[in-house]
Amino acid sequence: MPPSTIPISKQLSLTTLTPADQPGIWELMHRIYPPAYHNFWPDGGRWYVGSLYNPAHFAGELSVADTLYCSIRWEGDVVGIVRVVDHQPLPEQPERRASKLHRLYLDQRVHGRGIGRTVIEWVIATRRARGQELLWLDTMEQAPAARAFYQQLGFTESAYVQLDMPLLYPSMRGMYRVALPLHDAQM
Repeated sequence: MPPSTIPISKQLSLTTLTPADQPGIWELMHRIYPPAYHNFWPDGGRWYVGSLYNPAHFAGELSVADTLYCSIRWEGDVVGIVRVVDHQPLPEQPERRASKLHRLYLDQRVHGRGIGRTVIEWVIATRRARGQELLWLDTMEQAPAARAFYQQLGFTESAYVQLDMPLLYPSMRGMYRVALPLHDAQM
């Protein structure tokens, strides 16, 4: 299926990803992930990026049903990615229809322009329109700016979990699971 472009604002759009996008996303994530999370990994994050964005894993993530996986474009340039998986129950509330914000990464060059907020607000609106009751994600304990960002958007803590990822420094494995009810989410 060819990619589609989803306009969000005059300067901002999302473009659905296809397997042909893997080399560009590989390069993008090698450029934007390590500066933000290099201190979480003995190798600066190269293993993590390589494991998620290699051709086989990338194609597998694209094939998951009910998944929106897009590049984020600001003024035409690819500056990040977003991945949302519908019908992913929050473990603490399995009876509720939920979507998981699985990934949102932005190039540090565009931080502070409201891009992340605008993308999340769009995700909230579209998941609500799809009948989802919750939007949730896991955010690193040792990434307080990310946690604060989601708290400002109304997400609240649901659980504290530890990642089972041996290559991650043990002190960096803590994560907060945060959730936002969509039926009463304020924009």
